[in-house]
Amino acid sequence: MSETVYIALGSNIGNRTKYVEDGINSLDNLHNFKLEISSNIYETSPIGKVIQPPFLNAVCKGHWKGTPFQLLSKIQEIEHHFGRQRHIHWGPRTLDIDLLLFGRQIINTKQLTVPHPFMTERDFVLIPLCQIAPTLTHPCSEKPFHEFLDSITTSTRPIFGPSINYFKNVKT
Repeated sequence: MSETVYIALGSNIGNRTKYVEDGINSLDNLHNFKLEISSNIYETSPIGKVIQPPFLNAVCKGHWKGTPFQLLSKIQEIEHHFGRQRHIHWGPRTLDIDLLLFGRQIINTKQLTVPHPFMTERDFVLIPLCQIAPTLTHPCSEKPFHEFLDSITTSTRPIFGPSINYFKNVKT
């Protein structure tokens, strides 16, 4: 039995486009993962107090046969493969991959929190998520994700725009 999962990817070091595309392809190549669709890649302003270059971000939907912790381990292996360093909290990175949703499950452990705890506050997650899943609802509140996006004020939004028309639909 597989579980529907949503995963966010971002990069702001080196060849950002290649890192995001290679991250999506690496997920698609996992033995127990089936990629269904991925969003466009959006250029976004960084968050936090560290001065750093803009990010490229995308979200993909897939199906995973295994536990959330097994998927987290595979995600971390992919990040490591692409040179992810964890020296500065919310600092620059070659490839950042976050498990946003694992079906309708709610997980709150030291190792993993799902739904991702900040996903409803971040345009760079909500915009590509709503692109590929416009009617998806939050498993805790049942509120549609597009309503979270609508509630973020314009003055707090980073500058967005589809930087790459990557939208990958692999449904068959």
